[in-house]
Amino acid sequence: MTLSFTRDTVGTLARSVGDAILLDQLVTGEPTGAIDLTGCRLGVSVPYFYDDLEEEVRPVIDRALGRLSDVGAELVETEIHGLAELVAAFSLDLTLS
Repeated sequence: MTLSFTRDTVGTLARSVGDAILLDQLVTGEPTGAIDLTGCRLGVSVPYFYDDLEEEVRPVIDRALGRLSDVGAELVETEIHGLAELVAAFSLDLTLS
């Protein structure tokens, strides 16, 4: 999805090729090998991101999070305090630039 004409395309970020492969496997549902995330804690920020979530999207997210949990990840619900205010401060300018 294009964010703006002068900015990069919004997408996933990863620290390594291995992490990118893992993310691709989770998104596509087509694992290419054994994945073990035991000991990995992942923050799931529910407020803001889930506030206006379309009904059809939630089960898709829940399945993806379930896959992460199934391979050992500990999912920790968290909140990014003040996120709406932070986003509002620059989002319109960013998308129009």
